[in-house]
Amino acid sequence: MSTENKEFFELLNSIANEQTFKLNLLGHEEESVVCKQLTTSQLKELIKTAVDSPLTQAAFNSTVTKIFKESLTENPGFKLNIIDRLLFILETRTHSLSPTKIVEVEGKSITISFEELKKKLKQQIKKNNNLFINSSVTEGKITISFGIPSIETEVQLNEELYKNVQFNLEDMEELRKVIGEAFINEIAKSLNTITIDDKILDLSSGTFKNRLKIVESLPASLIQKVIEYIESYKKIISDCLTIEGYTVPIDSTLFTVR
Repeated sequence: MSTENKEFFELLNSIANEQTFKLNLLGHEEESVVCKQLTTSQLKELIKTAVDSPLTQAAFNSTVTKIFKESLTENPGFKLNIIDRLLFILETRTHSLSPTKIVEVEGKSITISFEELKKKLKQQIKKNNNLFINSSVTEGKITISFGIPSIETEVQLNEELYKNVQFNLEDMEELRKVIGEAFINEIAKSLNTITIDDKILDLSSGTFKNRLKIVESLPASLIQKVIEYIESYKKIISDCLTIEGYTVPIDSTLFTVR
């Protein structure tokens, strides 16, 4: 690369570092990060995840998590979770591409306003704050704590179980297996600690496969509380992403410009 080209690339990088936006996490003003805008290379990586499995979305989630971390201008000093990432997806779509997108649904044009989606999401997070903080439940000698999954836990899941795995969703037996495993994985990635008497096990300290073994050994009545929690916060998110009966998919299609 010539000196002239090198200087030009350095200039481009310096401009990219200046093009930033503030991201408020989980709807709280006191917790925010500064993110750089999406690059064309990152956009290409997101579009490539279009072939991802609709059941796991492992490739899209892993790619957008990587981009989220790359975009941060400094280490936030606390764990980021999948709701923070969702807010990042909506913000980066707004700032890097456009604040709206038009989709055709059954012959009807629907305009998606990403600003409105963010507004609804933040309002509902504030209104239902108890669903977006860590909770715990006790049965006998066992106490489990759970909450919104961290993006580190989800990366661990994708790396250990989904990376380079191809699913044949035309095979009903395999489809049933994938659905069952995805259900257990959702529960496992929401758990934080297990306490028995005075002994505390931090699930983030081991592998995801080990986490699964432990979860499968827990009483079903305890896990039921976690399922109810997951269903509750996911319904709120789904409702916030629904416009005129159409639920906006959080996948690579968000990053096609129209």
